[in-house]
Amino acid sequence: MSPERTKSRELFGYAGEMAKQHGIGRRVDIQILRAVAVLSVIVGHFWSTKLEGGFAGVDVFFVISGFLITSLLVREIESVGQLNFARFWVRRIRRIFPAAMTVIIAVIVAVELIGAPDQTSILTRHVIASSFSGENLLLGWDSVDYQRSTDSTSPLQHYWSLAVEEQFYLVWPLVLGLVVILARRLRLQFRTLAGWAVGAISVASLAYALVIGPETPSNYFDPFARAWELGVGAIVAIVFSDRTWRRAALTQIAVAVAWIGLVATFFVPALAHRVPGIGVIPAVMLTAVIIALSNVATVRTNNPPAAIFQRVGEWIGDRSYSMYLWHWPFVILGPLVIEGNLKDWMKVACIAVVFVISDLSFRFIENPVRRSTRAWLNKPLAVGAIAVALSLTVAVVTPALPNTSVTVGLTAEPTESMVDTPLDPSTPGYSATYPFVSPHCDGAASAVFDCPATTAITVKANLYPIDPPASDTCVYYNEAKTRDCVLGDLSGARSIAMVGDSHGRAMWRAFDLIGQHAHVRVATFLHNGCPYAASLNAECNDYNSHVRESITSGHFDLVVFVQRSTPLEVPDDFRQVPDGYRAGYQELVDLGIPAVVLKDSPLLSIAQLKCIHQKFRDPGTCTIPLATAFETVDEAYNTAIDLGIPTIDLNPLFCPTDTCPAAIGGVGVYRDEHHPSTVFAATLAPFIWSDLRQLGFLGAEAFSP
Repeated sequence: MSPERTKSRELFGYAGEMAKQHGIGRRVDIQILRAVAVLSVIVGHFWSTKLEGGFAGVDVFFVISGFLITSLLVREIESVGQLNFARFWVRRIRRIFPAAMTVIIAVIVAVELIGAPDQTSILTRHVIASSFSGENLLLGWDSVDYQRSTDSTSPLQHYWSLAVEEQFYLVWPLVLGLVVILARRLRLQFRTLAGWAVGAISVASLAYALVIGPETPSNYFDPFARAWELGVGAIVAIVFSDRTWRRAALTQIAVAVAWIGLVATFFVPALAHRVPGIGVIPAVMLTAVIIALSNVATVRTNNPPAAIFQRVGEWIGDRSYSMYLWHWPFVILGPLVIEGNLKDWMKVACIAVVFVISDLSFRFIENPVRRSTRAWLNKPLAVGAIAVALSLTVAVVTPALPNTSVTVGLTAEPTESMVDTPLDPSTPGYSATYPFVSPHCDGAASAVFDCPATTAITVKANLYPIDPPASDTCVYYNEAKTRDCVLGDLSGARSIAMVGDSHGRAMWRAFDLIGQHAHVRVATFLHNGCPYAASLNAECNDYNSHVRESITSGHFDLVVFVQRSTPLEVPDDFRQVPDGYRAGYQELVDLGIPAVVLKDSPLLSIAQLKCIHQKFRDPGTCTIPLATAFETVDEAYNTAIDLGIPTIDLNPLFCPTDTCPAAIGGVGVYRDEHHPSTVFAATLAPFIWSDLRQLGFLGAEAFSP
């Protein structure tokens, strides 16, 4: 034996036979832990109000993964003195990728067949993120992106935890490999140095999670905020894997108490509000105790009830990975299939189907690939190339699939309903409220004119994009939160400034159509979450200084303000100072600059939005009672009235009776709980134009101060 090999054996302290003796083997307790974890997650997702702490099952999985992966790596290091990184990553791909990609493909097919607009619109982004182990990063970015924060929940969202583990698998061997090098150079025992290194990383990660806190939405998906949970499992693997005192009576009592405590954490709702960090500490630490103090080898029992419990726990534990992958699409897509909430018996049926599919997946997808002895499946280049090629194929094909959420397109642009002179009162369907609008039945017009009653969606949900396309006259900056564009008739002699936040953004197409019809340039000054008001938010104040300079320069003939009102439950929604609109509006009055303020649209409840998503083909029953549709404080509108600034109230078009329908004239009214859809907003164009005409704007005597 070479001196280098002898030195390596002395340094790491374990020969191959010793590593085998202390190998992790098959642990019944870990399989049962997996079973308990996946069942808590499944039950928590199907019955979220009854098991709010079920989320902690994911944290149990993190600890188990940290323990098992570190045990494998430590065993290899102590056997041969080094790590074969390529072989490790190939084994991880063979273990994880086949089942994960199967579920992704199944979700793509299901979403296309169901055709729910809110799901088809986000499918591609989540497919790409999940295929390339980045779902947690995507969700983290979306959680702080005002534009994306109201996206529907993806049937692939649960891949965030899988992505965290995959990122751990990528980095962790490199960390331990570095520890190997340092241990050799410093002549330290590998386990000693590894324990200190893992402990330091875990402490830093936990401190990071606690400091950032759950108040930062992206922290939930942050891999470093979760690293300490895997690190705790790794510490158990490094420190406790060779202990011999596990069978003492006191130890068994400690394990029993830990099991009881772990199950109890699933029933503590308060923990769910402190994640990551404090809320998951109990589950993580109790899982670590169970793993550290339980028996290393498989311990069978002759007691029939206990034996049955063990067998069932092992069976579920073996299939826990597939169960985790398959259950969430049923939670999200099941209600869309039946177009309503799942009843309890339906949830039980879904879980039964998940059990069956998971068993098939385990038998015919997971195991065949993982256990195959084919030589090419052990070659890193071959396995890596196949995984990348399949991921790329799915990422390319998904956006090219036909958009099944599109049913029928608009038969005519809303501009065709605009007239230059008032209609004759004898015109069939004439409306004295909107004399400059010809009767038609697309979208908002159906709330005014005598049109066939329909609650079904018959217009393309994506007829117009959420934002005006970027161009030489439409610039996005400030992480795309700001949109300064010129729309309408770019050569028009007159100009309008449209100022607002994301509610103004929802109206971009309406004002684009108005500008084209009235031969007016429309300059938009739109910043998500920042209406034209004094704010406690420095970013908003900086942007509004830029807006103020533009709209008070005398370059615009009219300023139109469109902004969100403040929900009663969130009085500081925009972090505005008291009476924040008054100074800005008063300045325009003093300067004699014409302005108009649009009243904000209705506010949906979460239940109403959920109803709309579920009944996407015919959301006629998803109405908002008029009494609850405006539980907001519209400070901009109220300030305008107080200062004598003209206002436009479009809400009779949103709520033509004592309710506010989710679909009007074949058009879905809402994009989320408080934004109108761009398509419905476009059908408002003739009515906004008519109101502006009646206020004295856009006519022959337009823009007279």
